[in-house]
Amino acid sequence: MSKETIRETIGVLGVVASLLFVGLEIRQSTAVARGQTRQELEAMNQDWLTLITADPYFGDLWYRAWITDGEVTPDEEYRATMMMLQFMRRLENIYFQRAEGLVDETALRSYGLQDVATFFDRSRFQTWWVERGRREAFHLEFVTFVEEQATANRSGSR
Repeated sequence: MSKETIRETIGVLGVVASLLFVGLEIRQSTAVARGQTRQELEAMNQDWLTLITADPYFGDLWYRAWITDGEVTPDEEYRATMMMLQFMRRLENIYFQRAEGLVDETALRSYGLQDVATFFDRSRFQTWWVERGRREAFHLEFVTFVEEQATANRSGSR
């Protein structure tokens, strides 16, 4: 084997080793990004849960407005609307994080997807979602996904 062939072989091995190293670095960066995303989602969820449990008025309003379809004043209706908007935006964010591969399907379930079928059964949510056009405020992919999930959950197929 000539010296030139040996140098070329060493060069090729160096390139292959560099590519393997870059691949490992990308994999580690992806794992870090997934971990950070999940941590940020968890922090957002903790804020939500703290608000519902630490503020009796907030928790009661959420329960009356969205869980039992109970009576609310016009001011409470506005607050309840903003609460649901926040809830659905959070879920939409998680949906797109999952679509990007940053979190898995369990994240959607962990942060409230299973509650959507319950909401769809409530007249207040139907009014908010359909009659008041809130569904148009969300990305069509998310709307389709949520409505399919709600239908599947109500029919017991999930």
